[in-house]
Amino acid sequence: MKEVKNSHNNLFVKTFSNITNVKYFISGALPQEIVENIDADSAYVEPTSFVEDSLANHLSDLVIKLKALDGKRDFDLYLLFEHKSYMDEKILWQLLKYQYLMFEEDHNAKRKFRTIIPFVFYHGRSKWKVPKSFSESIKTPEYLKKYTMNFEYILFDTGMCQPFCRLLLNNFSLPVFRI
Repeated sequence: MKEVKNSHNNLFVKTFSNITNVKYFISGALPQEIVENIDADSAYVEPTSFVEDSLANHLSDLVIKLKALDGKRDFDLYLLFEHKSYMDEKILWQLLKYQYLMFEEDHNAKRKFRTIIPFVFYHGRSKWKVPKSFSESIKTPEYLKKYTMNFEYILFDTGMCQPFCRLLLNNFSLPVFRI
């Protein structure tokens, strides 16, 4: 696999390689139902080199290992970061392909599939209007949805989440994020 050369990707990898930044992000950007069931203090960041050549200019990734709050279960929570400065109708396809490649890696290594939460960091000027779930993009009738594949990404829109974004980004340990 090739080294990621995109400066945005490198910036995110550097930012989220810092455990303090990971904890701020987990506690502030993940949905409350997830935050309430994980121990953010147990977060361990493991950089990976898993970037397929055809996706090398689009994606960066980190594995964040967490424990459940009950302390009995360890699991890998895989945060998949995609950065967009424009609305990209292909975002769901990109995320689907990348998740498939990660699951294929798990299958080939004969291990359980990891938990993947895709994030789209959008820093464009207009409001994000791309569907957030795969089933929305293929217009599946309601009665068929339970039989089809689906996933949803979390949108982190830096233009729409003020003042939360300012607080979150100002707490990051890299000065480039301080507003």
